[in-house]
Amino acid sequence: LFRSFTRSEWEQAKKAQQDPKALKAMFQQCWADAPSAEAYKHALAERGYTLAYGDRRAFVVVDFRGQVFAVAKWSNVKTKEVRAKLDKLKDVPIVDQAKASIAVRMTEALRGYVAEAETTRQKQAAALAMQRAQLVQKQRKERAALAAAQEQRQTKETALRAHRLNRGMRGLWDRITGRHAKQTKANEHEALAAWRRDRQEKDALIVRHLDEREGVHLMARQQKQAHAKSVEELHRDIAAYQQLRDKAPADLREHFRENAVYARERTPERDRGLSHEP
Repeated sequence: LFRSFTRSEWEQAKKAQQDPKALKAMFQQCWADAPSAEAYKHALAERGYTLAYGDRRAFVVVDFRGQVFAVAKWSNVKTKEVRAKLDKLKDVPIVDQAKASIAVRMTEALRGYVAEAETTRQKQAAALAMQRAQLVQKQRKERAALAAAQEQRQTKETALRAHRLNRGMRGLWDRITGRHAKQTKANEHEALAAWRRDRQEKDALIVRHLDEREGVHLMARQQKQAHAKSVEELHRDIAAYQQLRDKAPADLREHFRENAVYARERTPERDRGLSHEP
């Protein structure tokens, strides 16, 4: 399970709270469905759990977080039944050994997640750069189109205002009567209104363009912050697993032998019948 975890599944698994009822039902199902010790060990491994020896050689299960669960308690069976079924298993680690092994595997997996996060960040940055370039090109075209449309309209409106001023004898008469001055003033007011209208259109386009660019910049900042937070959490997880690994005894095999001897000393000898010694 450690190797099959994707980064998103890992983040989901970290946040998920274990339901004791569901967890106990899972352990009981594994125990009931396993016809042999190896089958039981394999069933646990498929679900991301490691079978190990706890105190006094009692069988326990260790999850990817390093949490320990007693097989007898969580499978709802007697300790004698557990030993009868699992005692013949070989290569069963002690708890500290299992935790150290899990820590090594999870550290490798987490480092892979960090590399995956870096790759994802690079892809996102490249996509944003392309999006930004496309946006800049689109906005340039829009500004050019607006400028061309306004220039064309301004030419037509200027010609229309000029056409309102008579020439020749009629123009002379308009000057005498004051009509020329009135029309010139009206044209000036109309030209000023047209300039203000064009200015508002340009300003509106600029504001829209700034909003569009700010949206891209905001997305870039959010992605950068999310990436930094994700990598920081992954590094913390790596540090936590390294501490879990470092807590393991220096000589795990010696530690295992000591636990085995202690368990034999604490286990009462079976009745071997009447003694013939005097």
